[in-house]
Amino acid sequence: MAGRKFHVTQAGQRWQIEVDGVMISEHDTQTGAVSLARQRAQAEVPSEVLVHGADGQIYDTASYSGDRFGHSHSQQPGPNEARRCQG
Repeated sequence: MAGRKFHVTQAGQRWQIEVDGVMISEHDTQTGAVSLARQRAQAEVPSEVLVHGADGQIYDTASYSGDRFGHSHSQQPGPNEARRCQG
């Protein structure tokens, strides 16, 4: 998918959103970072949100294309998913 990619990554004890290699916001919780990344992605279609776990692996994605069927979501479960998803 062409468009902007919003990466949610852990940085120390905080979570950040990166777009085009630039940090655009920092959050105390993963939940807060993911929520804002999804809001921004929905406003800038086509776009994609990629949520990285503490180990750097992508385990959740959401794509937004702008048409009425344009949102897709997939989750890649991992052995430490419950630990990584805590916000």
